[in-house]
Amino acid sequence: VALDIEDILKLVGPVKKNEELIWERANEIAAPHKFTITDRIKRTYTVPSLQPSKEEPPVPKITFDVNVKITAAELQEIIAAAAKTSEQIRITAKNEQITFDTVSDSGSFTVTLQKRDEPIVKYEVQKESTALFGLSFLNDIVKASAKLSSLITISFSQDRPIKVQPDLLQGTLEYYLAPRIE
Repeated sequence: VALDIEDILKLVGPVKKNEELIWERANEIAAPHKFTITDRIKRTYTVPSLQPSKEEPPVPKITFDVNVKITAAELQEIIAAAAKTSEQIRITAKNEQITFDTVSDSGSFTVTLQKRDEPIVKYEVQKESTALFGLSFLNDIVKASAKLSSLITISFSQDRPIKVQPDLLQGTLEYYLAPRIE
């Protein structure tokens, strides 16, 4: 079954605790699905089925020199704070520390975490690396990942994309963001 969740949420919205939501699944693949909300009045919405892609999306074949597993709350706080001062963030990983910094006309921001600091769960650096990323996209990715897991792994190499991966119990979710090149 393939449905556009955004369309469903836009139509149905939050269901109140005194309301009943009934989902009538379509029998045919292309048939619409019916959602009925009942309280004092009965509201019925139909949502079309989507045709799922038969192909798996390609996964970038990138090797990473840096892999850091960090608490989602800490990473989200760092990225959100950085977004207040700039539109881009430089992430630098050395053997013993990772640094997140920004510089703009409105000021600068720096956070340095040592390899053994509490928010870091796993720290691997095969080669010292620095890369620059757009903060608006990275902020959105980290926020979404933090909603799914309390731990996030970030992986990157010198001037290459960053991979942001929430630590899920089942399945895999990976976000990739291209670097900004100066």
